[in-house]
Amino acid sequence: DWQYALTIAVNDKNAVQHQLSTPLHDFKAEEWHQIAVAWDLSLKGKSWVALYVDGEEASRADQLVLEGMDGISHVAFGQCHGGYLDGWLDEVRIFDRALDKNAITELRK
Repeated sequence: DWQYALTIAVNDKNAVQHQLSTPLHDFKAEEWHQIAVAWDLSLKGKSWVALYVDGEEASRADQLVLEGMDGISHVAFGQCHGGYLDGWLDEVRIFDRALDKNAITELRK
């Protein structure tokens, strides 16, 4: 059910989109969680996107046909398919490189 999932969509420079989703049924009110998304679209056919929740990889797609980005053109938080984020966002960071699991875990400290 999309109302209890986190869905991330990544578009490449040719407007090809790939979505990752992970259930969030276990999230409780008043709990802090880290959500991280990393991707590398530099090589067509070898591109990847990964979604992390609290430092653990929750969803991943490899060998995508996505190809490059012309920079970030759209970043949206909180709305998808008529649903909305019922919570707070704190510390949104965008890096110019793909972070690995160790780097994402370090950010939690």
